[in-house]
Amino acid sequence: MSQVKRQFDPKDPKYICCCGCHVMTGAEILALIDIVSTVLYAVYIIGLLSFTKVDENKSTVLSFCSHLVGFLISAIIAGLFWYGLIKERHGFLIPTLICSLLVLMVTVPVGAAYVAVAISLMPENFQLGSTLLLTSVAAFGGAFGLQYWFYWIVKSAYSYIEQKRYSVTNDDFIAKQMEQACVAVPQETPTAPPAYEEAAAYTNFSEKMVV
Repeated sequence: MSQVKRQFDPKDPKYICCCGCHVMTGAEILALIDIVSTVLYAVYIIGLLSFTKVDENKSTVLSFCSHLVGFLISAIIAGLFWYGLIKERHGFLIPTLICSLLVLMVTVPVGAAYVAVAISLMPENFQLGSTLLLTSVAAFGGAFGLQYWFYWIVKSAYSYIEQKRYSVTNDDFIAKQMEQACVAVPQETPTAPPAYEEAAAYTNFSEKMVV
């Protein structure tokens, strides 16, 4: 039994992220933030290279190389993210989704560690421990919520592009099927109308009678 699939609606409320903003617009804003952050990271690396002698010791070389690798990875991911949004290719959003998910997974244990340290300090110094506890909960709770929001926007943009591309492909397939169904069926050999056949028979009979 065939199932009727819901038609793709780009204005569906599930594609609205905040303040009536479409998820694609929100994702483009995030992509722009990623690009700006990558450029600032490049400026930081250039400044680090200018004021630091890389050949001083092994640790400095390793630090510079790690920054350089991090910049290259960030640039590639940001470029793929932007390209996927512009060309509406949902597969190019996967690296950004993975990175967002990894950040969420890292935020939880790091925040839990800070909370544990704050609680352990409270018996010795209640004021310091409570201040650190409130600060940790507010900072990491806000960071987790904000990062999850970013992740949700990118995931919604991924679903939007995927559903849109599937809808276009499905419509093209249906159109081709309809074109094939409308191909002319081979027609039978046309036969003369009954009146024409009777007239021809009468003419032949008359000719025979004359002869």
